Amino acid sequence: MDTRERIGGHSIRNTLWNERLESIGWGLFLIIVGVTFLGPEVEAPVGVWLIGAGLIMLGLNAVRYFSGIKTSSFTIGLGSVALVAGIASAFSVKIFGVLLILFGAGIIIRPFFEKEVVTGSGAAAPASHHGK
Repeated sequence: MDTRERIGGHSIRNTLWNERLESIGWGLFLIIVGVTFLGPEVEAPVGVWLIGAGLIMLGLNAVRYFSGIKTSSFTIGLGSVALVAGIASAFSVKIFGVLLILFGAGIIIRPFFEKEVVTGSGAAAPASHHGK
């Protein structure tokens, strides 16, 4: 591919598609926020707003993933938290407690998914969290 058609290892087409996806995501997000603040007669519950926002963020990253565009771990995490918070709100669950449980479970599960680092002596050592 010609160097004029590539920017930092990404094709211009992917860059333009990513920008379009971000615009669509922001537009949908602002529509959800606008509907929430229309007024008392049209007011949507907070849980609906959170579920909508979470689905928008996760959907945006799903389209990025299937289009071969780098996903954003920040919006994946934020979208997941919003979705869980919205679902918890719909079932009248105390969201702070749910978030603490999810955070604690993530801390427990994380070491099982980390790869071991090979040291200079050839011995495998567990990956360190220091320096992250």
